[in-house]
Amino acid sequence: MKKLHLLVLSIGMATGFAAMAEPAVTMYGILDGGLTVSKLQHQSAKVQMTNGNWLSNRWGLMGQEELGGGNSVFFKLEQGFNLSNGSEATAGKAFNRETALGLSGDWGKLGFGRFGGLSSDCGTFSILGGAAYSTSFSTIGNMYGAFYLTERYNNSIAYVTPAFGGLQGHLMYSNGTDADEEKWSHNSHYYGAGLTYNKDKLS
Repeated sequence: MKKLHLLVLSIGMATGFAAMAEPAVTMYGILDGGLTVSKLQHQSAKVQMTNGNWLSNRWGLMGQEELGGGNSVFFKLEQGFNLSNGSEATAGKAFNRETALGLSGDWGKLGFGRFGGLSSDCGTFSILGGAAYSTSFSTIGNMYGAFYLTERYNNSIAYVTPAFGGLQGHLMYSNGTDADEEKWSHNSHYYGAGLTYNKDKLS
């Protein structure tokens, strides 16, 4: 009986804290699997379960809390996985698709973490609006490299300016695209700058 009382007390404390803080946290995800039949010339036909035929499988958490004065803090954690066996889409990386923590306000948006480059079509800070090949089919003739110019990068800082008559500036830097363990000059760096225009029906 004592264990039951302790459990109820713990849940009550957690619920009370959540009610005081009032952060907006959302859990989301996509499940996409199917069956693919393929045959190449001079080879036997293959019947396979496939992951992410239309969109990549993922789950994530994102949240935002107002700080006052028009400012807020936000976070996003997004993990990709294989539906067929539950394994990570990128081995050894929890939340491999995006990990972001940042601030936003009338002065713009500033983020830190791992996210897609400006022309990756991945995540919070990408400015690429899509490509002619808009599915995740991994088939012969995959044109990923022809449309998406950047990947997801670790150790990143990104900034988006406020909109000025429809114009917005975008800046991003990665101190070490894969790791940040070497001397600064030995790391692989990413630098990105972009400009977008969105007003009425023109983008």
